[in-house]
Amino acid sequence: MGHPADIERLRIAAVDMAHVDGFTNSVADVSLQRLVNFGIAPLVKNAFDEVFRAPYIIRVLMAEIGPAEGTRFYTVDCDGTFESAERCGVVAGTEKAAGAMRAYLEASRTEAGGLTEAIDVALRAWALGRKVGRAEEEGQEVPESPQVEDREVGEILREEMRTRDAEAAILARSRLSKSKFRALTGEEVRAAVSKYL
Repeated sequence: MGHPADIERLRIAAVDMAHVDGFTNSVADVSLQRLVNFGIAPLVKNAFDEVFRAPYIIRVLMAEIGPAEGTRFYTVDCDGTFESAERCGVVAGTEKAAGAMRAYLEASRTEAGGLTEAIDVALRAWALGRKVGRAEEEGQEVPESPQVEDREVGEILREEMRTRDAEAAILARSRLSKSKFRALTGEEVRAAVSKYL
């Protein structure tokens, strides 16, 4: 999330770094860990530290899918700090909102479920993050382990969907093409959102 021009500049830089790394070393050496540790994070940090250059206005979530157990998520912030995780990755407006969303997702097991169940879990996590973000904006105390009830999920989604559209995508490991990214159709997203609206 962030400024579209910054996101595109960073995407192009990441692709260029991957090409150079694959050409000078080996395609097998190209990994998201290398790109984040030695390319993307330093690039973003340098822009943040330089007084005469505009920083990247971004908060990025990146994923690398490998063999069945090899998925990794990286988040890179506008100051170049980053973290990695295995089961899930989140970006949010505040650290408390991101922490609440991450805790909810880590507690939810969706591997055996279908697409609609996965979207439902993601919507609930987003609603929890939105609830925590709103509480912080209003100066309210945020509990250590915030929860979100079905009623609250519906209220938050109804309010937000008046002015926004829900978008979702999946990384399909079984997809035959090189690109594993697939944006979900409006019908697929509406099927999961409709029960709350």
